[in-house]
Amino acid sequence: MRIPEPTYTLATVAPSSAAEFTPGDHALLLAVGEHDWREELIWVQVTDCLQASTHRARTLQTAESFSDLAAGEFIYFRPEHVLQLQPCGARCVGPDGAVLA
Repeated sequence: MRIPEPTYTLATVAPSSAAEFTPGDHALLLAVGEHDWREELIWVQVTDCLQASTHRARTLQTAESFSDLAAGEFIYFRPEHVLQLQPCGARCVGPDGAVLA
């Protein structure tokens, strides 16, 4: 089975740091088109803290611009990709004003 190439990459929006996140934290990331001008903010919920400041998370909503970023998909990110962080237990509000899980 061939795995399709992702249509997006994550924008670097902050200086590289050794910041650590806790499973359950919500992070706001900026997905940008790999070969075009598309961009979209996406909320994720951290599921695992891996080595070398890499984190695994699940997307909390389906991205309108990227078909490979459906709700519940796993995504990997580093601290320099995080625009905003909501610690575990805090409520995150999506672009439409809806509270995200």
